[in-house]
Amino acid sequence: MLAQPTQPLPIAESGLYLITGGLGGIGTHLSEYLSRQYRAKLILVGRTVLPDKHQWTEGVDQDLVLARRIRNHRRLEACGVDFMYRSLDVCDLDRLRQVVSEAEEHWKQPLTGIFHLAGEGNLERHWKAMDRHWVKVESIGTFEGMFGPKVYGTWTLFELIKNRPEVLFVAFSSVLSLFGGATSSAYSAAGSFLDCYCEARRNTSHPRTYCFNWTAWDDVGMSEAGPASVAEAFRNMGYSAMSPSQALDSMIAGLLRKQHQLAIGLDLASPHVQRHTAQRPAPLRVLSGYYTLSASSGLTLNKDGIEVRDRFGSKTQCRLVNVPPAALADINTTSPNGNTETAAKKRIPPRTETEQQMVRIWREVLAVSNVSMDDKFFELGGDSLLALRVANRLRESFGVRVSLRDLFEMPTIAEFAAVVAERQGESRGLETQTVASAAPSSDDGILATISELPDEEIDILLSRMSEDQISS
Repeated sequence: MLAQPTQPLPIAESGLYLITGGLGGIGTHLSEYLSRQYRAKLILVGRTVLPDKHQWTEGVDQDLVLARRIRNHRRLEACGVDFMYRSLDVCDLDRLRQVVSEAEEHWKQPLTGIFHLAGEGNLERHWKAMDRHWVKVESIGTFEGMFGPKVYGTWTLFELIKNRPEVLFVAFSSVLSLFGGATSSAYSAAGSFLDCYCEARRNTSHPRTYCFNWTAWDDVGMSEAGPASVAEAFRNMGYSAMSPSQALDSMIAGLLRKQHQLAIGLDLASPHVQRHTAQRPAPLRVLSGYYTLSASSGLTLNKDGIEVRDRFGSKTQCRLVNVPPAALADINTTSPNGNTETAAKKRIPPRTETEQQMVRIWREVLAVSNVSMDDKFFELGGDSLLALRVANRLRESFGVRVSLRDLFEMPTIAEFAAVVAERQGESRGLETQTVASAAPSSDDGILATISELPDEEIDILLSRMSEDQISS
């Protein structure tokens, strides 16, 4: 992208901008940036109703969302940001018009642009109830909640500027609207609408429309306080977590190069990402051969290196590097997934029948030939959709309950095999209790009859069982 020609930056100096979700984590960073770099005047809107300032210390500890909004409001004031905050539903067109009119009168200038950040959801909360969000058991209420800001809100914002084609519109979307997610169907669908509607408006009525599909901002916004295991799995899937400064610089780079839709934060070397991209990335790693050769030997080697072929006959240029003998012990190699390791990692073979069966499942689902006991599912190209297939196969093979969350928390075969063995022991114990008891408990009854249900009903039942375990 850096080699592409640039255009004048569409962000105007001292412009008036509306930011939805403006007191959220990302909205606060964006507000500071626009104020610092472009002296922007800002209309921040959100659903949180802020009490009078003299009440900001009363009861705030009991409402974490309110506490964050107050903290961000104070932060913007301390930084000297020129802004006003108004509480509203982004789907309320009349209220939006009223607030924008008030701001235009206050600053004596028309609205310059909109940054649409408002969204629903939080990774920390989603994680606690992941298994109740499979698409086959997802509720209409969840879809409606996600559609509020991203579908109905997007439509309302474009109605707000219906007769203002010159207004800049920048939407913040997610890579999940491009790649999907097994337990993120509502979130992905809402983002997909946002992407497509922005493209439609750009091609018809509002040419200054941009849509950026983010991976994650590091511990900000949706990812704030998210589980470390999920963050690691996302990184292994090729979804890099960006610092706010990296993300904002990437946004500006996209705007300068007229990238109307841009996925930001993807690791193009990831097998998961490569499955969804039409072009292979330019190689960022170089094959190197290290050798020792004294100057007195009189021998020389080609400075351009040598050409080598793999077992498929593909050619690769290998550079040659002359190093002192003592330095050879300190040379590291880089693995295919990008992690720096000591040379020639030894593969750990399966030791038990359970591990052997799990290796076969991973090979078939991930289409890989070699699997070590310490390989991580998401490093091998796994994603949440493939994880669902693995979970179903494991349930069928071992007769134990398996959730998607398990694969995030125990991403290696060695970890998972131990848990499978433990659950098999628990299941056998429950079966013994069911036979011995004339009046089995509700959980025992479920386990006794689960094998008689169709696959679809088993999946629903398992997800409900996981929900009960989480809530207890």
